[in-house]
Amino acid sequence: TPQRGRILLGLAKVRRDLGRPREALQATQQAVEHYRKLAQANPQAFLPDLATSLNNLGVMLSEVGRREEALAATKEAVEIRRKLAQANPQAFLPDLAGSINNLGNRLSELGRREEALQATQQAVELYQKLAQANPQAFLPYLAMSLGAHGTVLRGLGRYAEAADAFAEGLRTILPLSRALPAAFGALAISLLQDYLRACQEAGQEPDGALLEETLQLPGASIMPALAALLPLLAAVVAAARGDAEPEVASGVKDALARMREEAHWRALAEALGRLVAGERDPAALRQGLALDEVDEAALSLAERAVRDEQILAQLLEMLRGLRGEGPAAHGASGT
Repeated sequence: TPQRGRILLGLAKVRRDLGRPREALQATQQAVEHYRKLAQANPQAFLPDLATSLNNLGVMLSEVGRREEALAATKEAVEIRRKLAQANPQAFLPDLAGSINNLGNRLSELGRREEALQATQQAVELYQKLAQANPQAFLPYLAMSLGAHGTVLRGLGRYAEAADAFAEGLRTILPLSRALPAAFGALAISLLQDYLRACQEAGQEPDGALLEETLQLPGASIMPALAALLPLLAAVVAAARGDAEPEVASGVKDALARMREEAHWRALAEALGRLVAGERDPAALRQGLALDEVDEAALSLAERAVRDEQILAQLLEMLRGLRGEGPAAHGASGT
């Protein structure tokens, strides 16, 4: 009966959520076999269910490392959903876009990146059309597909294009992240981290305004490593601008010296030291340093605050929020 297939797919989800991937795979395989028989007898009624179970099977197989089989299942899901979408695009185009996005992931896992790029590009284009008609429903999927596309571009060494894709995904999800940070904040931060990594690989400076807008999200502490650096960054900026009291400047020097003794913080400490010493060229600040995404976020925020009074004010507001002091009075200034 059709109900058996739904029960099997539900069971697979429960087992997957419990961290039992092989048992989840077994239930999904049974669902595929069940719906395949039903679709043979009544394709119009059950091909959509067969495609769904095949799509899920591709994900499950990938998670247990059976990548060739995962690709085969995902390809079959795409073929079925493409035919369904041709007959009824309004009903089945969203499913097709999702399966094509998965197809890109499966191809990328096998190192077939040029083919993966074609798939992820097609998924992005489909989600763009869907989001134009129904932004609230499909903008999150568009953002995720742009992230998948950027990941494939990174794998191909096309870092600048990857950065553009991640940035577009970030700009796409930011309005929803501001409205519903619990639902979409994690996606925004994930895209930001991918964006910063791609910028570093491309040797280009990140869009500071985009970085700040993301870090201004409600609950910006979703990037806790950066939040922990805010007091140091404010002091570094003051020292770099020549506004720091002698004890603050001395504290910055000591803090950066201690950071240089730790491998994890050495690159950031060197970059911030260059900023304090008067270096303002973005490329020179980063030259020869292996900055990770947190380092890049911190450095970009600090260097922009040195140049721009408005950014400095925003940095100080972020710091006040972290300390629980509340917003400063309108028109107040601080260093």
